[in-house]
Amino acid sequence: GLLPSTGHLFFEKCIQPALLDSSEAPEQHLDLMLFTKRHILAEKCPECAKSLSMFCSDHSVQVLVKREDGKCGYLHASDACFSQKYLVGTSLVAPDSYTTNALFSLSTHYLDADDDAAGWYSLFTLLGVKLFDLSALSIIIPSLNVSQAHHFLTAVIQNWDSVIQTPFKEQNEVFTLLTESKWIPASDGQLYMPQNVFINKSPLLGDLAPFVIPLPPELHADTILHQLGVIGQPIAKDIISLLHHIAQSSKLHSIATLASAYTFLAQLLNECSAKDAASYRQLLASKPWILVPKSRKEPSSDEWYSTEQCVWEDKAGIWDSTRNTVFPQTIRLAASCPQSLRVLSSFSAYANLETQFHSLGIREIPKLDNYISLLTHAASQSGFTKEAVQICLRVLSCFNYINEEEQHRKRLEEEKDESQQVSPSQAEPTSFATQLCILLGDNPVIPTTSCSWASITDPALFLDDDDSEPQFKGVEKGF
Repeated sequence: GLLPSTGHLFFEKCIQPALLDSSEAPEQHLDLMLFTKRHILAEKCPECAKSLSMFCSDHSVQVLVKREDGKCGYLHASDACFSQKYLVGTSLVAPDSYTTNALFSLSTHYLDADDDAAGWYSLFTLLGVKLFDLSALSIIIPSLNVSQAHHFLTAVIQNWDSVIQTPFKEQNEVFTLLTESKWIPASDGQLYMPQNVFINKSPLLGDLAPFVIPLPPELHADTILHQLGVIGQPIAKDIISLLHHIAQSSKLHSIATLASAYTFLAQLLNECSAKDAASYRQLLASKPWILVPKSRKEPSSDEWYSTEQCVWEDKAGIWDSTRNTVFPQTIRLAASCPQSLRVLSSFSAYANLETQFHSLGIREIPKLDNYISLLTHAASQSGFTKEAVQICLRVLSCFNYINEEEQHRKRLEEEKDESQQVSPSQAEPTSFATQLCILLGDNPVIPTTSCSWASITDPALFLDDDDSEPQFKGVEKGF
């Protein structure tokens, strides 16, 4: 019969302590659990239910679980999981449905003794048994294939209330596992971390952006996917992460498709504040994200480059040169320079993206340091080769263009200051020629008619335009 009105004292003193005993035979344990279930669920002893709830918050009750060898053993209720048989009549799905690994799921001994699945579910929930505890998830997630992951994601969404009702500390650990593991099934047949996959296919990103395999519409999954970190409406940061992820995975895409993504990203940056846009450019520049062909003769051999490794145009016409007047050996020598650059305007797929690339942080022309490095690299090669000479002559000639651009920029700034009545700076800026002499220093990078290299500071160096040795013929052609 049911406990008398004062029976909750008996329950507290005799029944609850026995629930901690893992030395009892399974038959005795089952009798004890049956007694507990019937009285807790009878609603005629609410004191017992309240007492048991408080007891379980401070103690870990022992329950029978299915071990890997198929036998039963005792385990703390907080470390056990439900199996699907205990969820009959509910919309919940047990995690052990999606893995071949043996989870510590409840033994079926309880159902064999009493097939009241709903009653057992209520009791074991009170005792601390979970659908998605940390130990279960840590076993399930690494073992999932794409098909299993699709079903498992459905189960997570169906059981979301159970997931978010776990104790605070464990909830943090569960969320960490769910958000930092590759388990979200995507359209390309791969598993992704939530922050690397999109909820829906983006028409602006095409096949670049993997999206979650469609889920049943009745789940209304978008809100929960957002909470997991899956990308909804992409912002600049999402696209930057996507480009970095694609580059890191070495997965190749058509340059036309990437050009569409670059255009979309540039548009988003143009809509940001100047401060935010600068932050995004800095984030973008931290890793490779630009795909350009390795060789014009081998367009399928592509490589990824960072912001600092690319420019829009090379006035010297050395890197990625399309000019017939530049020797093939010259292009190869320039490409072997440690500070070698890729020139994006040389590739037809990017020909109309000058404004977009500038918005994304790509420089118009190489920095002075890049050219100095190229000069030093070319002149340091063994011998006085025609390709090394061609590089040096072209770069030295290009310095005239840089100097003219510098002077033009200064004139525009002075005119702007005058129109705005801004007092000119007292400090005289360092001239381009002075900067160049400092950077060149004593490096022997000037080709001479004696088939040797001289430094800009060499007192024996002089300019003689009329004395052109045969080895220079054709080299300067095309300036």
